[in-house]
Amino acid sequence: MRKIRVPVQYQKLKNDGASPVELFVRILQDKGFSSALDYVAVLFAIDEESEEMKVLINEAYTLIFKPYILLRDQGYSAESVVKEARKNGLSGLDLLSMVGIVFDYSVVEIKETILRSDGTADSLSEYQGRFVKALEQLEEEEISDFD
Repeated sequence: MRKIRVPVQYQKLKNDGASPVELFVRILQDKGFSSALDYVAVLFAIDEESEEMKVLINEAYTLIFKPYILLRDQGYSAESVVKEARKNGLSGLDLLSMVGIVFDYSVVEIKETILRSDGTADSLSEYQGRFVKALEQLEEEEISDFD
């Protein structure tokens, strides 16, 4: 088992009464997901794979993504919420996580939503089909180079 040393500032926050969710959100914003998971697990003696940790993570993300939950609840489409999140600087895994959590989407639905939001494609299969076509063209060009 690996030994994790939790920075003093997070130990102090816990001692000052921060809840596991509050601490998780703070560490997540400061250090990223894996550090938040590690530190909260150590500070509160919570198994990282437990149901309790899953609930904690869900509550933390609900707090972080609250502005987007409010937009969803006001009737905004997933694509509109993604556009707003991008304006606010959300990108990469944070954007994927937000769409999955706020809209309870599968990985395919998340990707399709993001592709539609920026006008790249209407579906994942359409998007991936473009790569297949490009690869086929490259393959044909390579074959003709050897003739």
